[in-house]
Amino acid sequence: MVRTGRPPPALGAWVSQLKAALDAAGIAVEARPYRPHLTLLRGLARPLPEQALPPLALPLEEVTLLASELGAGGVRHHRLDGWRRAPSSCR
Repeated sequence: MVRTGRPPPALGAWVSQLKAALDAAGIAVEARPYRPHLTLLRGLARPLPEQALPPLALPLEEVTLLASELGAGGVRHHRLDGWRRAPSSCR
């Protein structure tokens, strides 16, 4: 798993709005604070040691909402929706 440092304020505000909309729709959300991350591996027999990585600039062009379904063949992800950012705001 790759974790980010402190998320940009705009991302934190977007997550707050998303949680509020989900709550208003009656969809349960986790109470723990949002920590942006990228999962690289799952199901390891033992965890890899944590290692600091150099900073990575990764412009955000699209946010995609996925649903995960665990089945006999493993996890399947289905795209539910996506939001593209204006090119000038991706820097």
